[in-house]
Amino acid sequence: MAYICLMFVILLTALSHLIFKWRVSNVELFSFSVKEKIYHYLLFLLDPWIIFSYVCVILTGILWMITLSRMSLSYAYPFLGLNFLLVPLFSWLLFNEGISGYQVIGFLLMALSFLFIGMRP
Repeated sequence: MAYICLMFVILLTALSHLIFKWRVSNVELFSFSVKEKIYHYLLFLLDPWIIFSYVCVILTGILWMITLSRMSLSYAYPFLGLNFLLVPLFSWLLFNEGISGYQVIGFLLMALSFLFIGMRP
């Protein structure tokens, strides 16, 4: 159960970041007056996808509490670093953001580190 909760914590965290990026990419706030910016920010905050993203964050908090009630923090916390792999990967796939060779090397080293973190004595 703890591992399933941890998996959903990781996935919901990544999902909420990707939703924010997607919705922010469709908003241009730099050319508006202050009054128009406030109006557009309010529209942005009430966007159904942004609200869904907030729900993901709340669920993440609840699932994180469940995870920590069944797993040590020193073991569970490093796995949140998987978001450093998932978010750039999906940003590349969904938003055509670039990934350099150095980043790929860093991602591979992080993936290797999770193998060591997952090993228990």
